[in-house]
Amino acid sequence: MVLKSCLGTIIFLLMISAADARVRPFTRDCPAGASENFRDVVEFLDVHMSAVRTIYEADNNYHPRRGANRRVERRLGRDRKLGRLWFACANDSAPLCDGSSGRHAFGAASNKIRICYKKVSDAAAATPDRGFCRLTELVAHEFGHAVGIKKDRVGNHSDNQNDRVYRWGWAWGDYCRSGGFNRDLR
Repeated sequence: MVLKSCLGTIIFLLMISAADARVRPFTRDCPAGASENFRDVVEFLDVHMSAVRTIYEADNNYHPRRGANRRVERRLGRDRKLGRLWFACANDSAPLCDGSSGRHAFGAASNKIRICYKKVSDAAAATPDRGFCRLTELVAHEFGHAVGIKKDRVGNHSDNQNDRVYRWGWAWGDYCRSGGFNRDLR
């Protein structure tokens, strides 16, 4: 009886979460133009994934444990996670925007990426032809968290800024700039 009740509750919650995913907007609380920029970045990641993975994998692995490394490779190869990403823009006054430009929440189970979009767009406006690749680097970094790329322990990740997730983002930024894809944000 208890098992049936628990199973029914789980099925009900899955139905609700699936319904929310279909009606959830691609961006939430973002200024005009941000949605197009995020769509361009996600499309860029999708189109160039195999090239950047080849570059990254030449010198790095995604996780020190072999099983976890294979799991990240599968997540990147299946392409499902990338198609389910959605973005929320944080206010300048949000605590998130004090020390960083973005955040991925709730580990590999989440598809949400929070971005301090005004901070990113202001930095892009100060340096012409810089915005798209910087936004790509930031989204790729947060996407790396979403697929489970290993990061340093709490505190060291943001302080050292040299773990696997940062290198994954930098690989995307370097690829974008060296390929001549950089442009201003819309």
